[in-house]
Amino acid sequence: MHCDELTQFRRPSGNLEIADILAQIFAAQHNTENEKAQIIKTSIKLFVIAAVSAVGIISLGSARTYASLGSTGSAGPRALYVQNCAKCHGADGRADTPKGREVDADDLTSSATKRASTAKLLRVITKGKGDMPSFAKKLTAEQIRQISRYIRTL
Repeated sequence: MHCDELTQFRRPSGNLEIADILAQIFAAQHNTENEKAQIIKTSIKLFVIAAVSAVGIISLGSARTYASLGSTGSAGPRALYVQNCAKCHGADGRADTPKGREVDADDLTSSATKRASTAKLLRVITKGKGDMPSFAKKLTAEQIRQISRYIRTL
Protein backbone atom coordinates (compact mmCIF):
# COMPACT_ATOMS: atom_id res chain seq x y z
CA MET A 1 0.00 0.00 0.00
CA HIS A 2 1.45 3.39 -0.98
CA CYS A 3 1.34 6.57 1.08
CA ASP A 4 -1.04 8.16 -1.41
CA GLU A 5 -3.50 5.32 -0.96
CA LEU A 6 -3.54 5.92 2.78
CA THR A 7 -5.14 9.33 2.32
CA GLN A 8 -8.42 7.64 1.42
CA PHE A 9 -8.72 6.63 5.07
CA ARG A 10 -8.94 10.25 6.24
CA ARG A 11 -11.98 11.12 8.22
CA PRO A 12 -14.33 13.66 6.73
CA SER A 13 -13.65 15.88 9.74
CA GLY A 14 -10.11 16.29 8.49
CA ASN A 15 -8.64 14.30 11.38
CA LEU A 16 -5.54 12.63 9.97
CA GLU A 17 -4.45 10.78 13.05
CA ILE A 18 -4.92 7.21 11.84
CA ALA A 19 -3.97 7.98 8.24
CA ASP A 20 -0.90 9.92 9.36
CA ILE A 21 0.16 7.17 11.73
CA LEU A 22 -0.26 4.54 9.02
CA ALA A 23 1.63 6.71 6.52
CA GLN A 24 4.46 7.21 9.01
CA ILE A 25 4.60 3.50 9.76
CA PHE A 26 4.65 2.67 6.06
CA ALA A 27 7.35 5.26 5.38
CA ALA A 28 9.43 3.98 8.30
CA GLN A 29 9.05 0.40 7.11
CA HIS A 30 9.88 1.43 3.56
CA ASN A 31 13.01 3.30 4.68
CA THR A 32 13.96 0.45 6.97
CA GLU A 33 13.60 -2.00 4.09
CA ASN A 34 15.78 0.21 1.87
CA GLU A 35 18.35 0.51 4.63
CA LYS A 36 18.26 -3.24 5.21
CA ALA A 37 18.71 -3.86 1.48
CA GLN A 38 21.64 -1.43 1.40
CA ILE A 39 23.21 -3.07 4.46
CA ILE A 40 22.80 -6.50 2.88
CA LYS A 41 24.35 -5.30 -0.40
CA THR A 42 27.28 -3.72 1.43
CA SER A 43 27.72 -6.82 3.59
CA ILE A 44 27.78 -9.06 0.53
CA LYS A 45 30.36 -6.83 -1.15
CA LEU A 46 32.54 -6.84 1.96
CA PHE A 47 32.17 -10.61 2.29
CA VAL A 48 33.23 -11.13 -1.33
CA ILE A 49 36.24 -8.84 -0.86
CA ALA A 50 37.21 -10.66 2.34
CA ALA A 51 36.77 -14.07 0.71
CA VAL A 52 38.86 -13.12 -2.32
CA SER A 53 41.54 -11.65 -0.05
CA ALA A 54 41.57 -14.77 2.12
CA VAL A 55 41.88 -17.03 -0.91
CA GLY A 56 44.73 -14.88 -2.19
CA ILE A 57 46.54 -14.97 1.13
CA ILE A 58 46.03 -18.72 1.49
CA SER A 59 47.22 -19.27 -2.09
CA LEU A 60 50.29 -17.16 -1.49
CA GLY A 61 51.06 -19.08 1.69
CA SER A 62 50.52 -22.39 -0.10
CA ALA A 63 52.78 -21.34 -2.96
CA ARG A 64 55.52 -20.36 -0.52
CA THR A 65 55.09 -23.61 1.40
CA TYR A 66 55.19 -25.59 -1.85
CA ALA A 67 58.33 -23.75 -2.98
CA SER A 68 60.05 -24.32 0.34
CA LEU A 69 59.05 -27.98 0.53
CA GLY A 70 59.49 -28.90 -3.10
CA SER A 71 57.08 -30.87 -5.23
CA THR A 72 57.84 -34.15 -3.49
CA GLY A 73 57.24 -32.87 0.03
CA SER A 74 60.90 -33.49 0.88
CA ALA A 75 63.49 -30.80 1.49
CA GLY A 76 62.57 -28.01 -0.92
CA PRO A 77 64.74 -25.77 -3.06
CA ARG A 78 65.58 -23.27 -0.33
CA ALA A 79 66.41 -25.99 2.20
CA LEU A 80 68.54 -27.81 -0.37
CA TYR A 81 70.35 -24.58 -1.21
CA VAL A 82 70.99 -23.75 2.45
CA GLN A 83 72.23 -27.28 3.20
CA ASN A 84 74.52 -27.56 0.20
CA CYS A 85 75.44 -24.08 -1.04
CA ALA A 86 75.06 -21.45 1.68
CA LYS A 87 78.34 -22.27 3.44
CA CYS A 88 80.24 -20.76 0.50
CA HIS A 89 77.63 -18.70 -1.36
CA GLY A 90 75.75 -17.43 1.71
CA ALA A 91 72.03 -17.60 2.38
CA ASP A 92 71.55 -14.54 0.16
CA GLY A 93 73.79 -15.90 -2.63
CA ARG A 94 76.33 -13.06 -2.44
CA ALA A 95 79.23 -15.34 -1.37
CA ASP A 96 80.04 -13.00 1.51
CA THR A 97 80.98 -15.77 3.95
CA PRO A 98 84.38 -16.74 5.38
CA LYS A 99 84.46 -19.90 3.24
CA GLY A 100 83.12 -18.03 0.21
CA ARG A 101 85.89 -15.41 0.47
CA GLU A 102 88.49 -18.14 1.03
CA VAL A 103 87.57 -20.06 -2.13
CA ASP A 104 86.48 -16.99 -4.13
CA ALA A 105 82.96 -18.38 -4.61
CA ASP A 106 80.79 -16.83 -7.30
CA ASP A 107 78.20 -14.23 -6.31
CA LEU A 108 74.99 -15.94 -7.39
CA THR A 109 73.14 -12.60 -7.50
CA SER A 110 75.55 -11.18 -10.09
CA SER A 111 74.48 -10.33 -13.61
CA ALA A 112 76.87 -13.01 -14.93
CA THR A 113 75.04 -15.70 -12.97
CA LYS A 114 71.65 -14.26 -13.94
CA ARG A 115 72.68 -14.44 -17.62
CA ALA A 116 74.02 -18.00 -17.33
CA SER A 117 71.93 -20.64 -19.05
CA THR A 118 70.09 -23.23 -17.02
CA ALA A 119 72.26 -25.90 -18.66
CA LYS A 120 75.39 -24.14 -17.38
CA LEU A 121 74.01 -23.88 -13.84
CA LEU A 122 73.05 -27.55 -13.88
CA ARG A 123 76.50 -28.49 -15.20
CA VAL A 124 78.37 -26.45 -12.55
CA ILE A 125 76.26 -27.86 -9.71
CA THR A 126 76.52 -31.40 -11.06
CA LYS A 127 80.22 -31.45 -11.99
CA GLY A 128 81.64 -28.68 -9.82
CA LYS A 129 83.94 -25.82 -10.85
CA GLY A 130 87.28 -24.73 -9.40
CA ASP A 131 87.07 -25.22 -5.63
CA MET A 132 83.37 -26.06 -5.86
CA PRO A 133 82.78 -29.81 -5.47
CA SER A 134 80.57 -31.96 -7.66
CA PHE A 135 77.14 -32.68 -6.24
CA ALA A 136 76.35 -35.52 -8.67
CA LYS A 137 76.75 -38.20 -5.99
CA LYS A 138 75.23 -36.19 -3.16
CA LEU A 139 72.05 -34.87 -4.83
CA THR A 140 69.53 -36.31 -7.26
CA ALA A 141 69.04 -34.73 -10.68
CA GLU A 142 65.70 -33.32 -9.45
CA GLN A 143 67.32 -31.75 -6.38
CA ILE A 144 69.99 -30.16 -8.58
CA ARG A 145 67.23 -28.73 -10.82
CA GLN A 146 65.44 -27.37 -7.75
CA ILE A 147 68.62 -25.65 -6.57
CA SER A 148 69.25 -24.16 -10.03
CA ARG A 149 65.70 -22.77 -10.07
CA TYR A 150 66.14 -21.42 -6.55
CA ILE A 151 69.38 -19.65 -7.54
CA ARG A 152 67.34 -17.73 -10.14
CA THR A 153 65.24 -16.27 -7.30
CA LEU A 154 68.22 -14.84 -5.40
